Order: sequence, then C-alpha cells, then structure tokens
Amino acid sequence: MSDGEDLERLQNNLRAYQEKLLHINAGNRSILLKKIRPKNNFDLAVLEQFRKGTVKRILNRTLVSGASPIRVLPDSAKGDDADAARSDLRKLSLNMNSIEEETGERACHIGWPFIEGGATEKFGVRGPLVLFPAYLKQNRGAQNPGWEIHFVDDRPVLNGAVISAIKKKGEVDIPDDLDELFDAMMEDVVSNGGAWSEFEFLAMFATWIAGILPMDESLNDLSYANATDMGAEDIGEMRGQGLHLRNHAVIGSFPQANNEIFKDYVKLQEIDGASDLGVMGELLGIRSGAEEPGEKADLDRTQSIELNTVFLSDSSQDEVILDSKRSGLVVVRGPPGTGKSQVIANLVCDALTNDRKVLVVCQKRAALDVVHRRLAKVGLDRFSIILDKNNSNRARMYGQLDAIILERREPIKEHEDIMPVSKKIDETVGHLSALGGALHAEYFGGVTAQMLYSRLKPGYVSRLDLGSIGTGVGYSDLEGYISRIRGLEALYKRLSNGSHPWRKRKSFAHHKRSFKQEILDDIAKMASLLDTARIMGSLDMQEKLIVKLEGYESSGGLMGGFKRRGLSKEIAEMTGADVSEEFVRNELPRAKDGAIFWGMLGDLLGLFDGRAPPEPGKAALRSMLEELRTSLDDFDDMQELDLRREDSGEVFAILDECSRKLEDEDWSEAVRQELMSHWLEQIEGDNAVLRGSPFRGYEAHVEELKVLLERKREAVVKKIQHDIANTVTVPDISGSMSPDTIKWRALHEELKKKRKVLPVRKLFNMYWDQLLRLSPCWLTSPEAASKTFPLQRNLFDLVIVDEASQLAAERSLPFLYRAKNVVVAGDDKQLRPFDLFRITDEDDETEHVSAEKSLLDIAVVRHDPHQLAWHYRSEYQNLIDFSNHAFYGGRLQVAPNVSMDPSTPPIRWIPSNGTLVKKRNHVEAGDVLDEVQKIWEGCMGGEDWPSMAVVTFNEKQQELIERTHEKRKDEDPEYLELFNRSEEANKSERFAVKNIENIQGDERDIIIFSIGYAKDPEGSFANRFDMLGMEAGENRLNVAITRARRSMVVVCSIEPSEIKETSKNPGPRLLRYFLEYAKAVSSMDVKSQEEVLSRLGDPAAVRKGAGETESYFEDRVLEGLVSRGYAVHAQIGQSGYRIDLAVVHPDDPGKYVLAVECDGASYHSAKSVIERDISRQRFLEAKGWKFMRVWSTDWWRDPEGQLDDIEKRIGELRSS
Repeated sequence: MSDGEDLERLQNNLRAYQEKLLHINAGNRSILLKKIRPKNNFDLAVLEQFRKGTVKRILNRTLVSGASPIRVLPDSAKGDDADAARSDLRKLSLNMNSIEEETGERACHIGWPFIEGGATEKFGVRGPLVLFPAYLKQNRGAQNPGWEIHFVDDRPVLNGAVISAIKKKGEVDIPDDLDELFDAMMEDVVSNGGAWSEFEFLAMFATWIAGILPMDESLNDLSYANATDMGAEDIGEMRGQGLHLRNHAVIGSFPQANNEIFKDYVKLQEIDGASDLGVMGELLGIRSGAEEPGEKADLDRTQSIELNTVFLSDSSQDEVILDSKRSGLVVVRGPPGTGKSQVIANLVCDALTNDRKVLVVCQKRAALDVVHRRLAKVGLDRFSIILDKNNSNRARMYGQLDAIILERREPIKEHEDIMPVSKKIDETVGHLSALGGALHAEYFGGVTAQMLYSRLKPGYVSRLDLGSIGTGVGYSDLEGYISRIRGLEALYKRLSNGSHPWRKRKSFAHHKRSFKQEILDDIAKMASLLDTARIMGSLDMQEKLIVKLEGYESSGGLMGGFKRRGLSKEIAEMTGADVSEEFVRNELPRAKDGAIFWGMLGDLLGLFDGRAPPEPGKAALRSMLEELRTSLDDFDDMQELDLRREDSGEVFAILDECSRKLEDEDWSEAVRQELMSHWLEQIEGDNAVLRGSPFRGYEAHVEELKVLLERKREAVVKKIQHDIANTVTVPDISGSMSPDTIKWRALHEELKKKRKVLPVRKLFNMYWDQLLRLSPCWLTSPEAASKTFPLQRNLFDLVIVDEASQLAAERSLPFLYRAKNVVVAGDDKQLRPFDLFRITDEDDETEHVSAEKSLLDIAVVRHDPHQLAWHYRSEYQNLIDFSNHAFYGGRLQVAPNVSMDPSTPPIRWIPSNGTLVKKRNHVEAGDVLDEVQKIWEGCMGGEDWPSMAVVTFNEKQQELIERTHEKRKDEDPEYLELFNRSEEANKSERFAVKNIENIQGDERDIIIFSIGYAKDPEGSFANRFDMLGMEAGENRLNVAITRARRSMVVVCSIEPSEIKETSKNPGPRLLRYFLEYAKAVSSMDVKSQEEVLSRLGDPAAVRKGAGETESYFEDRVLEGLVSRGYAVHAQIGQSGYRIDLAVVHPDDPGKYVLAVECDGASYHSAKSVIERDISRQRFLEAKGWKFMRVWSTDWWRDPEGQLDDIEKRIGELRSS
C-alpha cells in the first residue's frame, strides 16, 4: 500500500472513530434536560417551599472559595412534600457516590445558569452552562440533622456537552481556548471572597457568554424558576426561540461525553503522513513504524538487570514486563484475581528504573487507585500523579510536584547499585538452573537423571558386565528390551539352567521337526542296546574288548593255546566273567552291539558343546538317556529359543551374563537396574553438579536467592528515587542563570501560586519536560489524557491500559498516539464497553449496552495475548473454581484448599421467600441486610471486620437495597453503630451495594448476592434475566462471582431447577449452574460440585477428589508415608495447579498438615527457577499450606532418612 493510500485510509478511519464519540442528540440530558429524574438530578427550586431564600444562599456560596456547607432540608421539615424531597435527595446522593467511586471523576455539580433555545430550527438545547462542583450529604449527628450541600474547593467548569452541541449543530465558531478564557473569568469571581452576589454574577456572565455564543439577550429570564418537565410540544416551541439564559439551578450529574478526545481527533486528522503512527497506526491496520514482537523470553537466561520489579511477581507477569521492552504492543489477558494491578505496578517500576516515562490509563478510577496504592507502599507515589478529567485537587497535585523540587535541597542517601546484586542473582539462578537442568535433561533417547534416581533401587551397586550394551540401548527402547528379556527369561532359565539335560546342546534352530524323532529313535535303540549289549566304560575299552574277543576266537594250536590263556585272563578282568569258547562266541556280538551303542552315544553327545560322557555303568547311561528322552518334550521350546538367540544375540548375551552372576531372581528387573545405573553413571559423569549430594545445599541457595531478590527490589526503589531527584535542578541553590535553572525556577513559582493558578493543560504545555521528570508516571482516564497532555508522538515511553475490555476503541486511539510502547491489559471474559452512567434519561437498562469493539478486541487481532495464570484473590479454591472452569477452561493456577472440610463453607446458600414486582424483590432485600447485620454482629468484640459488598443482578434491586440500607441506618441505632464500626475498619473498602454492571474492578472479603429473580405474586416465574440473558451477558456473571476473597453468600428466592434454558445466550444457563454449584458448596457436597464443574467444559479438566500420582517417585514416597501410618492424597486440586502429595493432619482429618512436593513433572514444568523454587512455595504458604520438597537424589541414597525428615516435619507442625 502506498503512502498516499495509507494516509487516505488513516483519515477515513479517524473520521469513523471520531463520529462515534459525541452523543449530540436529544437524549443527552447535559444538552436537553427534558425531565428531572431523582436518580440523576434534583431541582434546587423545590427547596424554596421549605425555606424561602434557600436557592439564593446556595448559589451565593458556589461563588466563594472554601464555602462552608449549607443545610438545605432539615429533618424537622414535615409533610409529604418534605418526605418526597428527602427520598429524591437520597436517590441522587447514592447514585452520585456510586459514580464517583467508580470513575474517580467529580460526578455531582450544581448546574447554573441554564441555556435554552434552538441551536437550529430542528435541534434545541436546555442545559446548564456552568457546573459548580458540590455534593450532597445526610448529616445524622448534628443538633439539627438533615440534608446538606457541601461545596468542593475546585474550580467550576463549562458544560462542554452543550457547548459542543451548539458548535456542531449550529455551526458556531467557538474559540479553541474557551476553557482558559472561562478559567480566567471565574478566577476573578471565586477569589474575591464573596464579593459577587449570585445576581451580579448572572448579569456579568450573561454579557460574557454573549461574546461567545449567538445569544438572544432579549429572551434572558434571570428570575428563579423551576426546571419544569418538557414535552414534545414544549421542545418544539423552544427550538423556535433564540439561545437565552434561564435562572434554573439543578444539582446532579451532567456527563460530559468525550469532548476532549474529540478535539484530539481533529488534530490527528491534520497529520500529513502515515509513517510514524506507532501502535495507533498498527491498530488501524496502517504501516506504523511500531516495534515488531520480539522472541519469547527465556526467564532463566534473562539477565536480572533486564527485569527490575519492586513487587512480588510470577513468571506469567515477568514475561509481560520483558516483552513490553521488546515489542511495540503487548496484549495481556488478566482473568480475575491474577494480579493485573501487580503487573501494572511492576511495569511502572521497571520503566522508571530505565528512565522511561509512563502513562497508565483506565476509565475506572478504582483501578488507578489500586495501582497508586501499590506504588505508595514502596514510597513511589510521590513520583506518580493521579489526574482526573476535571483536574480536581489541583492544588494538592501542584504541592506534590513542588515538594519534589524542594526536597532535593537535602542530599539523597547513597543507594545500592542494582548491577552487582543483579549479577549475584544471575549466578544463583544459574547454579539452581544448572541443577534443575541436569536433573531433567534428557539422555539416551529420553531418560533423565530424576527418573533414574527415583526408579533405581536405593544404593544399587552394579553386578553385571553389560559391555557396550548399556550405551547401545536407548530409553525409548528400554521397555521393549526389558520385555524381550522378560519374554525369554523363564524359557532361558528352564532350558539353559544347570539341571536341564539339553542345556549345552548345539542349536536346534535349523533342524526339521523330524530331527526330534530321529533322536528319540536313536535313544530308544541305545536303550535297547543297553539291555542286550556288553557295554564297557568307554568306546576305547569297548573296542579293546572286541579285539580281544576276536583274538580269542581266532587263536588255535599250541601257540594259540598260550595266546588264549592270556586273552582269557584279560577278557575276564574286563568283563568279570568266566571265559570259555561259548562265552566268547556269545559275547562277541554283544560287544559289537556295545560298540554300536558307543558310536550312537558319540553321535548323541555330538549334539552338545563340550558335554562330558556320563559316569561308567549302564545305570548312569540309562539315566542319561531317560533324561534326554523325557526332556526332549521341550524340543519346540528349545528350537524357538535357539532361533531367537540367532535374532537377539545381545539379549542372550545379557541372559548368559545373568545366568553366570545372578541367583534365581527377576533378571529383567535386574537388567533394568543395570541399564539405569549405567546411564546414571554416564549422566553424572557429564554433569559434575549431580555428583555427591548436590541438593544438600539447595535450600540454602534458595534462601540466598530470596534475600537477593528482596535486596534487588529495595535497590530498584532507591535507584528510582535517586535518579528522579537527580534530574531536578533546584532553583535558587546556585547563582547559575542557565536556561535550565531559569525553567525550573519558573515552574517552582507557578506551582506555589495561590491565585492566578495555571490550568494543568497550560502548565503541561509550558513545562512538559520538567513535569515528566518530576513525575515520570501519570495515571488518568482517556478523557483527562486528551485534555492534559500535548498530542505529541512518543511523549510517553510506555502507555499501560487497564480494563481494556471495557474501553471503547475510539476512546483510546488518541492517547496511544502519544506512546512509544503500549501494554493493553484486560479480559474479554469480563464486561464489554458500555456507558455505565448513561447520559440519556431512558429507563430501560438495556439501552446502554454497546456493541462497539473494545481496545482489547482490536489488539488481540494484532498480537497473541499473554495470559496471567496465577489466581491470588480467593482464599478457597471453591470461590474461583466455577469461573475457572466456565470461562477459562480450568487453566488458572489455583491453590487447593488446605482445609478439606471447613466449618463454614466458602459459599453459603440462604433461601428467601421473596416475590418479584417491577424488578424489585423486597423480601430478599430484607434478608440480605439481615445477613449483613448478622455478620457485623459476629464481629463485635473482635479485631477482624471483613469488608463487604452486596451485588444485585439488576439496577432496581440495587436501588431498593440501598434505600432499605439507608432507612435502617435512620431508624435503627444499633444497625447504624455496626455500619459505622465497619466503615472505620475498612476505610479503603467501604460497604457498598452494587450490581453486576459496576462491580468490575472491586473486591471484598465477603460478597453477598441478592439474586433477585423470583416468582411474581401470582406464583409465576417469568424466566427473564435482563442483561444476563443478552449477548455476552454471561461475562457479567463472571465478574460478579469472582469478587470475593474469603466467602460468598447467595440469597435466592428460586431453586436452580426453575431456570429454564430458553435463551440463545449462555448467561441464564450459567446462572443456573452457578446456583447449583453454590448449593453444593454450601452443603459441602463434593460430588455435586465436581458434577457441575464437569458440565462447564472439558470433564477431564476437573480432578475428581484426590487424584492418582503422576510419577513412580511420587508412588514410592506415598507408599512410604502410608506404611508409616499416614493418610496421603495425591495430586490435590481442581484446577491447573496441583499439589503432588498432601498429608492429612493426624489430629484433624478435616485438613492437611503438609504439602510434599517431589522434583518430578510439576517441578520441571515451572517456567523459571524463581517460579519453581520460590513462587510456588510462596503461593502455597499464602493459602495456609506448609511445604516440604523431597529430592529424588536424596531418596535414592536414603529413602528411610527422607521419610524420617518428613515425619519430623509433621511432628513439628502438629506441636506448633
């Protein structure tokens, strides 16, 4: 794509996004206030009926800096009108407090005066021109209690929404510096300490605004008047009038939409090139010059100096931080409770360590506060500024900045250089990594030292000489090899042992089956010959006998007589018989048969290798022949064995070696041990770290690493403080008048001003370099970012976006333009973009649901996201298991419960008998607050006051509970006292009533749900679920059920089975499953819990109770502990995180006393040494587990000693 095409595409995209920003329509109450709705606004003129002059007194105080509160409706005022006004003020106050808590922006203002008339003939306006910051408060403790208006010591602002509407619809040319002109005008008014009355101000303002807008001053009506409701006819009549002022005064919310962001888009469209747009251009699909993604980091090979974190982290978080320095855009999915604020704070610290300027953006103030509080814990909040859209607390912010300048007058203490400690960390990690690497490195086709240590018999000593066979056999071949040995072992032992007659035979492999019969025939003939033949002790003696017998028979005459006598004597000696001619005549054939026998015996013995003839004597010969005959039944087996010997020479060489050196034992297992021993010897030879007792000092190294990491974290903080302080040029400290000194001095003078104070935007335009050096980290909303910071490329080195799944893409592009690198963090399983505090006056809750793409949506298309993996929030896995399996596939690392049967279940089910009328369930609201009171009452007399929030499933139920809560505070002193005690104990997490739309980002110790859905008074259940049944409605459920740290309480008026799965969207179905799960947890029904979880996704991801061991080593340790009388469960955990072995407490079967981790799969699967040796243990211990590791090397050398150590540790824990 050419540069011209890129530029055209850029302009088109920018215009498209810009058009989405402004809500310039008749439904915007900041532009056209048709009706006063108590939730959003209250007409101050109503108060005149209770005391004349109230409005005047209120307006006069808005014009005074630091004005004191004014009581506007005392409790002493009686009557229906007073009660109605009180009710409306309470509704407004609750809503304003909720908005301010969520956004951190000033929500409540007194809007006065109003502008009315037609911007065009078809578009009318009726809204306040000036917004004075104020808020409502019910004062219960005063002598004259009642409702008060408190005035905030912040500057008033123009209603930019109505100004923008007039500008756009009426095509009016309005000065770009209108806000600055207004600030200057109001500075004179407010700083004069009450010199202006409300009427004088109104007259002056009428003249001033007439110079800005096309006003018809003849229509101005400056007398007090109620802001009456306007119908279509009234609006039509008003559109025909010119613009004019009305003296209406209305307190409440007047949202300002996205005016400042809109202005940024105007400037962005003036860009004359599309080559240097950074991440903004990348997200728009335009060549951008943004850094390409780098290679995935190997944490153990990453030098510590590259990762400068201050807060504890895990490997999934560390990978994000490293990637943020290598890629222009990093996308992070952060499921609930996985430490998103933690990784953001660490991103900030790592960036500041490297002198990078950081902007953290989130439209939810609570999320920014969490990050800021984290930074405050290490003293870095001084160098980070939270900036809201209205620049509230400007004086405090300026004071904070000026204090940094003045603090530099004191010398900064020396800090530890992070380089040496980083190198020491690298060395220690390297050593531990080498040990772990050597233990799990694969050799000989897949075997590891750890596997060998765990499978070798303790202290095994080699007994066989396997020669080159050990190196020739690979691990992948081992089982096949052993199987071949095992298949031949019994046959070999039977046919080749010392007692088998045919043990030394020559191979039968190539003989035909008839050969067996031939041998049998020969043996039969030889047996027959034994019966008839004269058998001598040997063939030689047999032949001598035959010669002598034949000599005897042939001799004759005188000389023959002498010869016969000699032969007779010799024959008698040989045969032991009396010799005669008849004897010789009969014996000679028998002797010749004996020769035949000896010939056949020779042939028979020729079938053997080196078999000696039997002992002399027919009995021995007959016995041998009988043994050979009967054992020839094994002919087929012998032939098979001989055939296989030819095919498997190595195997038979091993069998032969076993036959020579082993007793009657399991040869196949002995060979396995021999091969493994040989392999281990080779591995240890190649890895010196494994020799001796390598893990004896391992724990000491781990402890040293913990200390080094803590020193590094402290050093990083000191370095940041030192480096920032050293960038400041202190004014008036020297006589130098360099440009730098002059600039710092000028900034100092501006920051200390009490009057004529520069607006933040103007201050930043003049001193942006100095301000970013004083505070290199700014935390703000998208609107405030556009309002405050110059639209300058790479103004910030790193921009971090939190809750990006809720941030509409069009609101994000301008601040991304200011970034060099960007980290986008969010969770597409949580809330989508929506206008939480909508600017329209429609009642339908579904009106504000947005189908717009979020920043996260468009970012994940460009980059594969990192996923934070470790869940920290929930004390019990039951609190997160449902979400984990329903939304995250069971992949979150969740610590198992150390207590298997808690006395109080993590989720409690409280049935209610409520009915639903107009989306309100009054009975259930009362039951919820009864439970709140009961929990508070249980805290009396103790130190532990858990923080709590009530969460409803629609807005009307929220309002009902809020009103009921306020009424109880008014009417029940005991309830009020309990509430006050809770508020005092939980100042940063006050009691709140919220709904599933605005609970995201919050967490509490206890979450109490008012499900709300119920039958109507006639007993019919509508099966309608409001926003939960809409597209992505299930995400709201996910948000709601993941807010609790300690426990959840579910107050519900229906049974889960009453919810029918009629919706095309999964929200109602998942609600039903959640309610089933909650009941199962409440009743401690583990089987039902597992059944529900199995229905949510992959059943295999749900571990049914205690699992099976995952390694031979775990088996051995478990068996050893069981043999000593302990109950042990393997692979504990329902999610991605499992504990290898958990020992049940001997004195309390309801909990575990010790987690025993082996050095097998879970150890090896860790992404880094720090995760493996520190984070996992810390993760377990934070959830109450006690931890011990058993090394396979130590187990191999002394298994009983290892069991003794475990038992000793259990004993210590039992007595502690």
